[in-house]
Amino acid sequence: MNIEVRLAELIGPVAGRLRIARSRNDQVAVDFRLWVRDTTQKIAQALKGLIEHCLFKQNNMSIPLCQVLRIYNRHNP
Repeated sequence: MNIEVRLAELIGPVAGRLRIARSRNDQVAVDFRLWVRDTTQKIAQALKGLIEHCLFKQNNMSIPLCQVLRIYNRHNP
């Protein structure tokens, strides 16, 4: 298990005798939730950076809204 290995790296062989009153399934579930939360935060930061780059640093970037509006007007007379 990653939790047991990491704990052994941090505190040494005493980690094998440590009991935290949780099953391995509980430990894996908590570890997975923490990983998902951390990864989601990293993705959100990356998306924020991309949005800021597109909006603030590329002022000459244009979105062809006129074509979208023409298509919309054809379907709704």
